[in-house]
Amino acid sequence: KLLGREPLGLDARRGTLSGRGGSMSLSLPPLSVHGGSREKTKERVHGSGTMSSARARPPAGRRPPLPTAAQPGPPMKLKKMKLPKLPPHLATKVKDPEYDMEVDTSLTDEEIALLEKWKAAKLGLSAKGKRPRKKRLPKGVAEDLSDMAAPPMTLAALEALEQHPDGADVDMRRMLLPHGKVPTGVANFVVFHCPSLIDGWMQQSSPACAAASTAGAWNALLGRTRYDVLAVNQDVVVGHMEKIVEDRIAAKRIHLMRTIPDAEISLLLEKYSASMRTDNMTPYLWENGEQETDMIPRLRRIITEGAPEMKQLASTMAMEDAIRKRKGQFQSGKPSQDTEDGGGGDGVIDDEGDDGGGIGQTPWHHLVQLILTYSGHAKITAPRPSTSFFGNDGIYQTLKMLQHSNPDVAIHGEPFMGKPKDKDKGSSKGEAEIRVQKRDTKRIIAEQWVALREEFMRYNSVLLFHQINHYSLIFALREWMDPWGIRRRQVLTAKRGQRPTAWLDFDEVRRILITWTGYKIIRIVRAKPVSFINDWKVGAVVDVHKGPDRIATPPDAHINWSTWDEFVPGNHAKHAKEQL
Repeated sequence: KLLGREPLGLDARRGTLSGRGGSMSLSLPPLSVHGGSREKTKERVHGSGTMSSARARPPAGRRPPLPTAAQPGPPMKLKKMKLPKLPPHLATKVKDPEYDMEVDTSLTDEEIALLEKWKAAKLGLSAKGKRPRKKRLPKGVAEDLSDMAAPPMTLAALEALEQHPDGADVDMRRMLLPHGKVPTGVANFVVFHCPSLIDGWMQQSSPACAAASTAGAWNALLGRTRYDVLAVNQDVVVGHMEKIVEDRIAAKRIHLMRTIPDAEISLLLEKYSASMRTDNMTPYLWENGEQETDMIPRLRRIITEGAPEMKQLASTMAMEDAIRKRKGQFQSGKPSQDTEDGGGGDGVIDDEGDDGGGIGQTPWHHLVQLILTYSGHAKITAPRPSTSFFGNDGIYQTLKMLQHSNPDVAIHGEPFMGKPKDKDKGSSKGEAEIRVQKRDTKRIIAEQWVALREEFMRYNSVLLFHQINHYSLIFALREWMDPWGIRRRQVLTAKRGQRPTAWLDFDEVRRILITWTGYKIIRIVRAKPVSFINDWKVGAVVDVHKGPDRIATPPDAHINWSTWDEFVPGNHAKHAKEQL
C-alpha cells in the first residue's frame, strides 16, 4: 500500500500471498475454519508445495522435533546446606522465638559474624532454592555496613595477608560514601573521618563495650594502630575496671561499718552466696530480668532467717520498712514496692544517672549498693567479662587509671552532648556542654550539629557515644543537601560490637540522647602530649565532593511551576515548593 500498488491478499488455507506482481508462498500452517474457530490441519507447507504429515521425514542432518508434552525428568537435587554449630550460649538465644540479634548488644564481633552466617544458612534452607528476602535495616540505621569485610585484628593476621595486600585494606569509599558513591544531583557533599579511629579501634571479645571503646579512644589519641606493640586492648582496660570495682567494694564496706558490725556484713555475704549456689545460680549474677525480682527478696529472706545472728541488720531492715510505710502513707496511702535495685535493669552505679533508689542515704540503701557492687565485680571477673555495671563515670575513672600507668600521657573524659537533668534534682554534676531537648528548633539543631562537627575536627579529642545498652566510637560524619532541599546529617558508629558498621541520622542520635540523661556523647581529650608527629591522623580529614554548578537564571525568566512539578519525582514537589 505504501508503494502505491494494490494491497496484498492472504490465502490462509493455502499459505500464499497474492498480488499484482504475482504470488509467493510462505511456510505458514494452513488453517481451516469451522463455525468461526480455527483448527490445525494435518498438512505443513514447505516452499511452494505441501506434504502429508504421514509421509513427512526430517531433513537430513537435522534432529527430530522435540515432543510437545514435557517429559518428566529426574527431580532436581538441591545442594545440602548445614547450619553452622553455635556455642551453647548462642544456641540458647536463637531458640527463643522473640530473640532479635539486631538489638543484642552483648554480642562480640566474632559472635556477630557467626550468627550472620547461621542466619544466612537458615534462610537458604527455608527458602528451598528461592531467592532470600532482602535484609531489613535495623531500626534507626540509615545505612548498614555489616556486609563489609572486617580488617585483620592481629599483627599475625595482617602478616598473613601480605601476599594479598588488597585483603588488608579497608574499602574507604564503601565505608564513607552513601552506598559506595557520591549522591547524584546534590549540592556539596562533605565527609569528615578520623584515620586514627578507623585504624585504632579494638575488637570487642565479650560483652565489654565500655572497655573496648575506651581502648580504641586511647589508641586513637596516641596515634597507635591496633597492630602497635604499645596499643591498649580490651583485656588491659578490663583489668583496670576490676581494680575500680574492688576499690568501690572496700569503700562501701567501710562506710557501712559505721552502723553495722563487719562480722554481720561478712556473714550476710557468705549466706547470700551459699543461697544462690543452692539454687544453681552463680553468686551475684542474675539472668536478664531476674535481678529485679530476686535480689531484694533474697536479701530480706536471709536477714529474717538469720535474725539471732544479724540483730543490727534486722533492725536496719525494720527501720527501712517503717520509713517506707510512712512515706507510702504520706504520698499515696499505701507502701511503695521494693525497687532498690535501681530500676535501670543492670544496677549501674553512675554519678551522672539516677540510682533509682529513691530512699535516701540510709544504711539499707548502702547495703543494697554493696550487693550491687559485688554483682558488678562478678560480671567484670567472669570468663566473658561484662561492663554492664559501669556507666559514664566508670569510663572517666578508667581513663584516670590508665594515666597512672602512663605518666607521660594526660587524657581525661567529660560529657559533651546529652539531655539536661531535671531542675528539681538540684545537682549540676555530669551536665553536658551541649544540651539536647525535645523542644529544640531547627536553628538550635543546626547549631548542635555544627558544635559536634567542630569538636570532631579537633586534633586532640575523640567522641564516644553512650547509646542504648552500648558504647561505641564516632568514626565519621557526613552531610549534604539533596535535590529536594532537605539537609542530610549522619554519624558513623556501631550498633553492635566496635566495627564501624552503622550510619545513623543525626535525628536518631538526638532521639537516643533525649531518652535518658545517662545517654551522652562523651568527649575524651588528650592534654599531654600536646602534639606529636602522627597528630595529623587524630584530627578529622575532610573530603569535599562539590556538586554541579548552578545555572544562572535570567532576571526576566518566568518560573513555570507545572514544569517544576514534573521535574520533582514522587510527592516531594509540594515540600520543595514550601522550602523555596
